[in-house]
Amino acid sequence: MDSFPSSISEKVFQINSSIRFVGILHKGELHYSYKKGITPYIDEEKTKKSLKQAAKRWEERKQLLSTDIGNPIYSITMYEAVKRIIMELKDGSILLLSTELEVDHERLLLDLMNFKESMFQ
Repeated sequence: MDSFPSSISEKVFQINSSIRFVGILHKGELHYSYKKGITPYIDEEKTKKSLKQAAKRWEERKQLLSTDIGNPIYSITMYEAVKRIIMELKDGSILLLSTELEVDHERLLLDLMNFKESMFQ
């Protein structure tokens, strides 16, 4: 396995202590990891299915709307237990993460955007 996704995950976890989960779809391969010491809310099968569906929805947004309103930058969904954020990295990989509810998601999004810009320079 190439170390690219795991090195990204490690860096993303360092951005904010409220990040619980980092998933990356890179070159068709799913990679994910959980913050040390947390108990996942969903099992491995649902995690994989959720990552695949999120990446599919991302691509559908791009295909349907990009010519009219531009490419998506990020998407955020708040659930009863977590917030989930998805965005595309410069190399086309899809990044999905979940956070604790109390996270300042606006601050986190700014930090993620800066991270995204710096990671492929």
